[in-house]
Amino acid sequence: MREIDDELFDKYTDLKAQLAAKEAEINDLKADLSARQDSARMRDYQIANQQEMIEAYKAELAQAREKIDRLKSLVDGVKDIVELFETVTPAQRKWKDNWLRKARGMLK
Repeated sequence: MREIDDELFDKYTDLKAQLAAKEAEINDLKADLSARQDSARMRDYQIANQQEMIEAYKAELAQAREKIDRLKSLVDGVKDIVELFETVTPAQRKWKDNWLRKARGMLK
């Protein structure tokens, strides 16, 4: 009977040690999982931040393109004025004055 008790106690001790090892392994896995989740959250944050920056750059690009289009329009108008400079009729003078007023308004 004493042998059975010793044998059961040894099995109990072994199982308790195995349980402690498994619990330690589980705790390590939990810590690793937590670190991976934090890393994933950081990547998600960085991706969202980069997407916001991309959208801001797209808006800036659209504004720059609008400015370029306005400047091209002004340059085209200046070319027309230079070509007409030598032969100016009253109608051309009126067109020139109107265009220059429009150009001043666009530059403001």
